[in-house]
Amino acid sequence: MIKSDSIQLRKYARVIVFLLCAVAMGIVCFFISVQKSVDINSGKRLLINLSRQSEHLNDTLNLHFQFLDSIAMKLAEFDDLLSDDNFDMISYVVDSTNFNRVAIIDGDGNSYYSDGATSNVAARKYFQDAMKGNSSVSDTILSKIDGETKVILAVPIYKDDVIIG
Repeated sequence: MIKSDSIQLRKYARVIVFLLCAVAMGIVCFFISVQKSVDINSGKRLLINLSRQSEHLNDTLNLHFQFLDSIAMKLAEFDDLLSDDNFDMISYVVDSTNFNRVAIIDGDGNSYYSDGATSNVAARKYFQDAMKGNSSVSDTILSKIDGETKVILAVPIYKDDVIIG
């Protein structure tokens, strides 16, 4: 009788081990399929969000360029591009918008900023593009003033159909 009980226990043990292995394999298969589904859905959602953010960024840049174009037209109304009235205007723009700095750049690349700083940007691509009549966005730069990553937006300033800055 002890021998038959021992054989019976072995059979139960085999069935229990088989059942545990089957449950473990089922759990592993379930988690693998869930992970694949999450990866696929996450990828799709990321692409949709990235596309929406890209469209929003383009719309925002277009609005900023339109705003800067209107400022450039106003700057060109004065006989002297570097007049006090123009500097008052760009100071007002900085005070009333989210632009950190605004500069008037003459045809030689000399830039005069709203905060009184000056520099020469003649060799920079955004200036060269603007002098060719194109609006331009610079590559990202790390600001020496506040350490933040920024871009520069540049638009040409026309006077009598000639680019003056």
